[in-house]
Amino acid sequence: GTGIVAAMLDEGRIYEDRRGNVVFVGFDELNRPRFASLRGTGSQPFRMDCAGSDKRYGFCMGDAPSEQLYIFESPIDTMSHATLAGERQHDNRLSLAGTSDTALPKYLEAHPGVKELVLCLDNDPPGREASVAIARKYAAQGYRTRIELPQGKDYNSDLLENIERRTRQKKHRQTAQ
Repeated sequence: GTGIVAAMLDEGRIYEDRRGNVVFVGFDELNRPRFASLRGTGSQPFRMDCAGSDKRYGFCMGDAPSEQLYIFESPIDTMSHATLAGERQHDNRLSLAGTSDTALPKYLEAHPGVKELVLCLDNDPPGREASVAIARKYAAQGYRTRIELPQGKDYNSDLLENIERRTRQKKHRQTAQ
């Protein structure tokens, strides 16, 4: 997982602001930052989009010529899915910064090779409803669509659960020796 964070830092897609918040950045076709969202890391976690952000430009990962695009509600879920994917971590991923598909048309315009949309929104009523609506809308435009819900509420909680399970197994093995 640390390789993913390092790569995102190197690309300027994430950075830490003066207050210690994580900033996730979305770029336009000319590689100019156009969207930024903050995630608080202190004792009072919070999320917000930065003033002047253009939601048509989402936080993305991967820029391989690929027919598949994985779509998430938040940058943290996008990165968590990449971490869980292991060898498939370089697949192309897009965060919508919510359940609206505002960032999708610009991405698809810039990546005409995309044929399949894999909706990985949150496993809660708003996420499931948005997944179905977006899948229908883009299927009508000729895209193959499928929904891959996380097991828990979102892919970040799946990742944390996965890490916790491995830690428990490791402790169990150490006690068993």
